[in-house]
Amino acid sequence: MITGGSNALDVATSRWFEELDDRGVFITDDRLVVRRWNQWLAAQTGRGVADVVGKPLLSLYPTLTDRGIDAYYRDALGGEVRILSERFHKFLLPITRSFHGAGMTEMAQTARIEPLLDGERVIGTITLIEDVTERVIAERELRNQIAASEQARRLAEEASQLKDEFLATLSHEIRTPLNAVIGWTRILRTQSSARSRTHALEVIERNAMSQMRLVEDLLDMARIISGKLRLKIDTVSLAEVAQTAIDVVAPGAAAKHVSI
Repeated sequence: MITGGSNALDVATSRWFEELDDRGVFITDDRLVVRRWNQWLAAQTGRGVADVVGKPLLSLYPTLTDRGIDAYYRDALGGEVRILSERFHKFLLPITRSFHGAGMTEMAQTARIEPLLDGERVIGTITLIEDVTERVIAERELRNQIAASEQARRLAEEASQLKDEFLATLSHEIRTPLNAVIGWTRILRTQSSARSRTHALEVIERNAMSQMRLVEDLLDMARIISGKLRLKIDTVSLAEVAQTAIDVVAPGAAAKHVSI
């Protein structure tokens, strides 16, 4: 509330207004003509006191009307207090500043628009603007760090799942030729015919070679990781692949008197 105080109080108030250096403050009359404009605003906007005082606020900053902010000032002239948040309004007055680590950036602001009263009568408005750019950038960096940490966690979980799937597949692939070797070894012990012995030895040798190739494949995975993999391209006999599959299951089938 503005009342007729002492001259010393007016001088002290004027000094506070001019020397306030951590936020912007300006005063308008009831026609929204700028009457006071502090040094913080002069430094940040590049518009000195002489360039602003005595001129209509909405003429100085027509974008206030374009953005609907003029309604906030009409509310203030009606006796209401209005708050502008950075989250919803970004800024009150367009100010570009150089910010370390971010280059030139639009100043993020919060603002408070209040009526100036003389008793019960509204005689103008006072606006306080606070620069919250550092806080906004810090919050953005924190969100980016959290997002990066979450992505790293997901990648680690995916890698762990792939490792588990690989080990499960590897376990199966290792047992398959071993089962054939063990099965045909038992057949050798129970069947003494030369034909059975010859075939059994062929199967054992083939599956031992398969086991060796599997070990080589594991070594190839290490080479893939180190970027040293070499591909050997050759023709493959489908008949041999099919016969190998039959040989793997043949001992178990024979034990159950099943013909393949």
